[in-house]
Amino acid sequence: PLFGRTFVVIGAGGAGKAIAYGAKHRGAKVFIANRSFGKCLFFSSSYTCRCVGFTKLFFLRGGIIFAYTCQTNIKLSGFLTKYINN
Repeated sequence: PLFGRTFVVIGAGGAGKAIAYGAKHRGAKVFIANRSFGKCLFFSSSYTCRCVGFTKLFFLRGGIIFAYTCQTNIKLSGFLTKYINN
């Protein structure tokens, strides 16, 4: 069940939109993180989610669900990799 859970979608492309829509529809609190903050803002306003910069992900607490929807050849930044691996 996703209701009330924090759901972070990394990537504001087509896959990210589909996952965010599904999570939001099921009651999750959805956050979007993307390399381009402008695209993130547009995405978040269209889907009534919150746009968050990668560095702000450290402030989210609790049982967070991550969905990484970027291309597989894009490397995560060091602090994001550390955060996800902990």
